Amino acid sequence: MAEAFVSFLIERVEGVIKINKGTILCGAKKYVKDLQTELKKMKLLLKDAEVKQKENKKLCDMIENIRRIAFKIDDEVENYYFEVAKSRKIWFKGVMAHYKRIYYGKQKKFQLRMVTYKSHVIWYIRKLEFYGVKKIVHEKDSCKKVDSLDRWEEITTMIKKMESEFEDVEKSKFVSVFVLNEDKVLEKAKVLVQSFERI
Repeated sequence: MAEAFVSFLIERVEGVIKINKGTILCGAKKYVKDLQTELKKMKLLLKDAEVKQKENKKLCDMIENIRRIAFKIDDEVENYYFEVAKSRKIWFKGVMAHYKRIYYGKQKKFQLRMVTYKSHVIWYIRKLEFYGVKKIVHEKDSCKKVDSLDRWEEITTMIKKMESEFEDVEKSKFVSVFVLNEDKVLEKAKVLVQSFERI
């Protein structure tokens, strides 16, 4: 249920961003896009979490909290969108309403709430990963190519290819290096000494 609502929320936010190429969100477009990317990451985790929630009561409560946060995000984006859209019907009235929103800080408050919700989503993503929930990705039907991989999976597949290509090279020539993934976490990877470049 939470996974379905989060995917619905992602589609809804994407629709709001696409209307007038995001100009309707004024200065808040970047914050809404950042929140949308975090929601996409959470969606991948929720597929596995809903299966495991029967075994773990804490996970079940966490999914309920995620659902509540998703409802709040949906209400917030929808209210701000309708407030802006309502004031843009008449040109002069729309310009005045835009400056009122900026003057009274409504736009800044909306941006801060989006940042707050993004931090909540990131926190829940980390908690889900802590409980052993894994990202489930779909394969494309036509070419059987995986849509998204974790950075660690990319690195390990690359290492296996390198080791198979360079079978004649000694294993001691492989050096362990640390790589930052997208969450700024250091991860260990092996590369050839000669090809010590960005992976």
